[in-house]
Amino acid sequence: MFIEAMLYGNVDKQMASILIYELKRICLTRVGFRPLLPQEMIRSREVEMDDGESLLYERVNYFHSNSCVYVNLQCGIQSTKNNMVVRLFKQIIEESCYNILRTQEQLGYVVMSLNGKSNGVLYVGILVQSSHSPTFVHTRIENYLSTVEELLNDLSEDDFSRNKDSLSIKLAEKPKGQSEQAAVFRSEIKNQYYNFNRAEIEVEELRSITKSDIIDFYNEKISRTGSKRRKLAVHIKSSMDDAIDKLKSNSNSLANKYSLATMNVQKIKDIIEFKKSHRLYPVPKSFIPIETTSIKLLNDDPDILYYGISHGRRRNEFSSL
Repeated sequence: MFIEAMLYGNVDKQMASILIYELKRICLTRVGFRPLLPQEMIRSREVEMDDGESLLYERVNYFHSNSCVYVNLQCGIQSTKNNMVVRLFKQIIEESCYNILRTQEQLGYVVMSLNGKSNGVLYVGILVQSSHSPTFVHTRIENYLSTVEELLNDLSEDDFSRNKDSLSIKLAEKPKGQSEQAAVFRSEIKNQYYNFNRAEIEVEELRSITKSDIIDFYNEKISRTGSKRRKLAVHIKSSMDDAIDKLKSNSNSLANKYSLATMNVQKIKDIIEFKKSHRLYPVPKSFIPIETTSIKLLNDDPDILYYGISHGRRRNEFSSL
């Protein structure tokens, strides 16, 4: 058993310690419960693709007429600067991605550009739900990504600054209530990154990001010729009869011009074997070392560790054992 708890609101160090101690005591009196050993506290880690690798994982959808394509590009381990480069890149391409793939090419009703992180690893992605062939949609996504180079090169300094300002406003937006603020803290604890002042730190870092940083990021990790590009595409293909009819009438002639071979894509046939054949990213380090103090409280128990942060007039208490 391992407990990492967040007590948020009108609670002090003494009360937090008492509540956590009582929770621990109740659990450990039950049969089969014991504290976890350090070697048993294994964190999830992300599969690390190789530089230049382009993979495809296919599944069949038996219940809906539309198919779906998701193109995911791994962008390395998170850091404050890397986070801001990825988020600003997504901010810049968001409008053009929707306008080209949704409005102009009308690939599907759902078109989204995405960014995020999974187990400390950053990614940029594009998702399209469509009645067209997944292979055809895949090639159009790749075609769009090839146009981003011109978009970035033609981006004026004023437009670049406006994108930075827009992202800064989003990052600096205050939580609308106690539950939203608690969710922010809970996310940092769940990911074990503990950057409780993330918004302020990232806004400050964003000011130092230049247009050349974004172009270098694109050339290295997004462009098809990028030296560190790592792409995983997922095709969800519909098996419905009406979807097949749509594919034949709408995009079959165009899709025949393209093949997975021309994109140098390798299919994942066995997901277990794929994971076994790749290394894992290291566990991400915490943003700051958490200063913990052993608390001897109630039966002189030294196993409860305490740390807290100040937030305005409120002090938030976090405890673990």
